[in-house]
Amino acid sequence: MNMIELKNVSFKYENEWILEQVNFTVRRGQFIGLVGPNGSGKSTLLNLLLGLLKADSGSIRLLNQPIRHFKNWEEIGYISQKSNSFNSGFPASVKEVVRSGLTSRVGKFRFFNKIHRAKVMDALREVGMERYVRSHIGELSGGQQQRVFIARALISEPSLLVLDEPTVGVDAKHVDEFYDLLTHLHMNKDLTLLMITHDMDRISHYASHVVHMDGALQEKHPYNSFFDTERRLHTRV
Repeated sequence: MNMIELKNVSFKYENEWILEQVNFTVRRGQFIGLVGPNGSGKSTLLNLLLGLLKADSGSIRLLNQPIRHFKNWEEIGYISQKSNSFNSGFPASVKEVVRSGLTSRVGKFRFFNKIHRAKVMDALREVGMERYVRSHIGELSGGQQQRVFIARALISEPSLLVLDEPTVGVDAKHVDEFYDLLTHLHMNKDLTLLMITHDMDRISHYASHVVHMDGALQEKHPYNSFFDTERRLHTRV
């Protein structure tokens, strides 16, 4: 099954073409690392996939549906550069942040019940943050905050997780732990991952596929043969 499919997609801003005739497919079960220099169109591509921009030409499909008809946004989890820009003074607990991921299903003005509370704890356990459930989000490190935001995305049980430079603001010593967490989720939660990053060396060791973006998209397979073997054993297509 194709989770994302772009065919001959082009986009221009004013008179400048940012993307031209891009063809790009993410299949279920893949962990795609999308790399490229600043200005290569990574953010534009992301905004097209999230429906924030409309392509000038070509077609985009999400979960086998044309993006113009796509409604099941809870199927797509999104992690931005929260740890780099998050307001540490924001008055919210970890529990409240994770629980907010259920708003689209529960509604803004309905009460959360014990089933929802159990979902919060399950999501926090998945990312190893259950003991921080009552902590203030602003008290956590950048890496811990990103784990909480992943839990927030997981609570709606998405099939695709999109991450935009998620290790920005994360201490170097915790970056590998973060990648290990993504590998765990990819292998054990049947999650398809698309991660935008500048860290070509590290993503090549963790992703099942690496795509270099510089106006066009060029796929490069990783050089971690052990992970690739494990991926083939676990991937469903």
